[in-house]
Amino acid sequence: MALAGAPPRKTISSRRDTLLVYVVLMLFAVPVWWRTTEVYRAHLPFHTLPADMEGYAAQGVLPTLRVMLVVHDQVSLGDAGVGERTARWLEQQTARFVHAGKDGVRVAFSPGRLDTPVPLDVVGDDALDRWLAGHVPLPGGEETFTIFLLPERGDAEGGAAVAARGDGARVLTMGLSMHGWLAVPRKIAGDAGVLKAWLDWLPHPVAGVVCGERGEMSSALVAAEVAGATSESQKKRRRREQAEGDGGVRALGELPSLRLTLSLLVGGDATRRTGWDVAEAAEEVLGPLARRLRPVFNLSLDSQVLHFADLAVTPEWDATAGAYTLASSTLSDFINSKEWSQLDLTSSVTRTLHLLLYLPSPETSPLHIIDASGARLVPGAFLIQGYGGVVVLERGRTPEDAGTLDAATLRAPLHTFAGQVRRQLGLDLPASSLVRALPDPATGVPQWQLSALVRKMARVRMASAAQTLRTLKNLIEDIPNMVIRDEIASQVVGAISHLERAHEAWSSQEEGGGFEAAAAAAGKAISASEQAFFDPSILSLLYFPDDHKMAVYIPYFVPVLLPVLMAVAKEVQQLAGKGRRGVPSSAGSDKEKTA
Repeated sequence: MALAGAPPRKTISSRRDTLLVYVVLMLFAVPVWWRTTEVYRAHLPFHTLPADMEGYAAQGVLPTLRVMLVVHDQVSLGDAGVGERTARWLEQQTARFVHAGKDGVRVAFSPGRLDTPVPLDVVGDDALDRWLAGHVPLPGGEETFTIFLLPERGDAEGGAAVAARGDGARVLTMGLSMHGWLAVPRKIAGDAGVLKAWLDWLPHPVAGVVCGERGEMSSALVAAEVAGATSESQKKRRRREQAEGDGGVRALGELPSLRLTLSLLVGGDATRRTGWDVAEAAEEVLGPLARRLRPVFNLSLDSQVLHFADLAVTPEWDATAGAYTLASSTLSDFINSKEWSQLDLTSSVTRTLHLLLYLPSPETSPLHIIDASGARLVPGAFLIQGYGGVVVLERGRTPEDAGTLDAATLRAPLHTFAGQVRRQLGLDLPASSLVRALPDPATGVPQWQLSALVRKMARVRMASAAQTLRTLKNLIEDIPNMVIRDEIASQVVGAISHLERAHEAWSSQEEGGGFEAAAAAAGKAISASEQAFFDPSILSLLYFPDDHKMAVYIPYFVPVLLPVLMAVAKEVQQLAGKGRRGVPSSAGSDKEKTA
């Protein structure tokens, strides 16, 4: 007999069937929902990343740069042991300034001999450089440096060359190829011990030349740059860049594609100056430099003209100079980047170096730039570290009725731009007081500097590509619900493959190694890694934290799950209560049996 007030048995059965349907549906639906909403994450082989330079240095597989120390017979006095002992001593001393883990190379010296007297008609640096280029011993490889120890000679002997000035000056002169020279005083000739004591200054500059360290900044252009760094943060950044060695190169040279953008900025309403014959002048001045840098950069050149380019700083009139002036302390605000947005052309795979030729308005002409000491900078130009360079063209040098700046007018500013490009890429002397270099008017970059730049670019790009891949790995691990498409996996695999080839080419034990091949492979590696890192599908803005997802899902699932959970709890409670009522006690059962 049914209990009074209890629901009919049929109702209970129907309710339980409905509840069972919901529970079974959830048991099947939740795994399907979980599986269908699971993000796709392609496999990324970050574990195959090659070791860095420190690891290769520990394994002893770094290439060796060879330096041949060629001692003239008038310096060694015919004693072959002088050259051997001096070369061995220089190798030991130079090793103190070469960090294998950072520079990625080892330096080894070998002795050489020059028995041909320097002709008396060889006068001047250029003539001596050409003569020595014909007496370089057969190199063991492309990366072999040669340093000549020549005897000093006086002016009476036809010596205007630096290597033979006769004053015992301690300076290493680098020629246009892979060789340099210095003069040795006659009084120390033939004595290896005295010669080593006199050469105690040489190991550090040799290490700088061979390994391509950045030099001191002493030109007027860079003086204006340093003076323009007014804030403490700018000064600290400048000091840090000088101390790091690779400094600005890491900012500009790590990407294999480099764009040089020539911009003519016409101030005020100077609408008559609407054009410039920059193509011819750029090919003449910048073309050789661009072709020389081809083993390192995929370099492109474009130009544009921007009118009404007003300055962010108002020039002041100087009655004494009869010109408007801009102090070097205001150069950091020379460009108004918000108004000159056309200048921002840098992308994730191409670095842009801006070369700005500013033509002042008639109201602010002539315009001079004044350094911290109050002297006028000639030419009126300055660097913007990591961005480019600016040259101020005096309006008085161009005819007022000319509508186009001709090639002759542009030639001098473009030569200044060429020097700024060199400085931005780190093509500086390693120690300005101890090393001097002959300028290369044909190409703009001597062979020894190009060789050092190739190695530096390879090192910087390998380190940057590896760092980008490690950063991508950390980003993916921090966001577990990030979608990793097969395209990203392909780019990562390609970057790692190129990086491995770069390290293999770098650590090649062949003479000179494969530095150009390493730079090219490292350039491909950094391009692929940058494309993978900046892929739109992995931007962090597309993904949300877990608490945000809970805030989205809880309002949807709780109203659905709450009635079901309450019904399940009620059924469990009823079943538990029915079980307690339906089990009779043992005493009552015995009484029923007796009756």
